[in-house]
Amino acid sequence: MAKILRRSDRLTVKIDDITVKLAPLSIHQKVEIQTAMHNGRSKADIGELTRGLVLSLRYGVKGIDGVQDADGNAYALAFEGDALTEQCADDLMNLEITQKLSMVCAGMLNGIPSDFTDQYGNPIEGVELIKTSQEPDSKNV
Repeated sequence: MAKILRRSDRLTVKIDDITVKLAPLSIHQKVEIQTAMHNGRSKADIGELTRGLVLSLRYGVKGIDGVQDADGNAYALAFEGDALTEQCADDLMNLEITQKLSMVCAGMLNGIPSDFTDQYGNPIEGVELIKTSQEPDSKNV
């Protein structure tokens, strides 16, 4: 039987030592991300391609554990509506796992994957789908 997830559902993904909660993307978010990525590829515009990756991160990430700020405090995500702020997305783009996180978020464009792969279809090393929850974590958006 096929599984459908609502926008309020969450996927928990472990990326190396960090745990990320992701939300399914809306159709409008997918179109916006895909348009930016398509324009980036077809026009060889790295700025547009990067914008698409950042949008997938801003729209998809809803929680994160295992990240500390420079003072050693647990890093807290910041939101504008239901999307990460640009500053927060900038912060996350400076993680050591940025490439893996970007591939995981971009992988959500085609629905909910059973596993996460790179652009060549190879499994992304260190990335594991932990669980899918039917109710969002109360401390995360």
